[in-house]
Order: sequence, then C-alpha cells, then structure tokens
Amino acid sequence: TRKNARWRKTTNEDEIISWLSNNFKTEIFEPENLSINQQLDMLGRTKFFFAAGASIPFSMFLPKDSVFFEIRPPKGHGVVGRCWADMFRFGYHKLETKWNEEDIKLKNFHEQDITIKMDKLISDVSKIVELTGLIKKK
Repeated sequence: TRKNARWRKTTNEDEIISWLSNNFKTEIFEPENLSINQQLDMLGRTKFFFAAGASIPFSMFLPKDSVFFEIRPPKGHGVVGRCWADMFRFGYHKLETKWNEEDIKLKNFHEQDITIKMDKLISDVSKIVELTGLIKKK
C-alpha cells in the first residue's frame, strides 16, 4: 500500500483492495510494520504481488510461481520490473494507469498521483488467474 506515501499515491487503492479482497485471499504488505523475517516469509508465500516504486526490489524474493504486477505512471516502460521478472523467473504485468486530472498541472513529476484503470485491472487479473491457475477465486 502507498497510503502513507508523500506522493505518487494510487488514489483508487481502497477500491482495488476491496475488489481483490472480495475475490481472492488478500494480505496487505506493509514492510514498515514487519520484521525482515516476516517480510521474507510473506513474500515467499505470495502468488500475486502488486507494487510501485521503491517496493519493486521486494519482488526479487517472490517465488518462481508468482506474478509481479507493476504499478507505475502511464508514461514509461517498466524496464526494471520486466528485467527483474526475467532474472528471477516470475511473471510480470504492468498495470494500466492514468494521471489524476488535478495533478497534471504539478511541476514535479514525482508529486503526481495516479489512478489504476479499474475495468482493465479486473480484466487483466481475471485473465492471468485463468491462465496461470496460481490462485483461486473465493
């Protein structure tokens, strides 16, 4: 979760977590509230990991039978996430996002918040669940 972040928050995070929680077994990864052993244990059990920015390095501890969903601004390619997925042998998917209208005018790129396109997230996650069989719907 990026709720406590100063910037580049995902403004519809509550909606996303609600949908995921209603459809799948969901745990929220907040590393600042966990010991390193708890973090590694949680990551080692993770099948689908949704992450942005500085949390991307955690993906190197994901099991091979997992998928990393990268949350990033609409511009850019997610090169680091894709490279890490290849290097550590787990699945990769970049989620579609858009800038929040009120933030577009902000001068500093890193201060802009984003919104994940919910209809695309539902479609993409559902398709990946179907294709991989890694997790089951509730």
